[in-house]
This record gives sequence, structure tokens and C-alpha cells, in this order.
Amino acid sequence: MEKASVDVTGGFNHRRPALESARLIVEQRTATRGYHHRLMDYNNDPTTRLGDVQSLINHLLLPTGHDFESIAFHT
Repeated sequence: MEKASVDVTGGFNHRRPALESARLIVEQRTATRGYHHRLMDYNNDPTTRLGDVQSLINHLLLPTGHDFESIAFHT
């Protein structure tokens, strides 16, 4: 998400609305895990699977009318 923020906006601000939305979703999905840094801890949690991350991104994109398969990811 950090790279996407830089690619889209030219800089990184950890309090941008999209990242805040991601934090809220992660918080809802992982309320019992006690993460200190929600996004970083979710990303580094060995129980987090690719499908979990894809689902998170899909959830974030719902209001835009996009879905995960329509986005080209570049590494």
C-alpha cells in the first residue's frame, strides 16, 4: 500500500483516507489479535494469507466499482 501511495500521489502519508480505511477493515477482521501497528502486523502475521489480502483490497475497492481482477499490479 505504501508503494501504491507513492506511485499514485508522488509521496507517502500514512494517514491518507485509503490507508485509514484499510486500517479499519483490518481492525474489524483481527480485533482479537492485539496488533500494535495494524497494517504492518497484519502483513507480517504468519496466519495472513494471500486470499486475506486480496479480500481486503476488494473490500477497499467496492465503493469505486472496481474489483481485484481489473487492476494490473506491477512489482
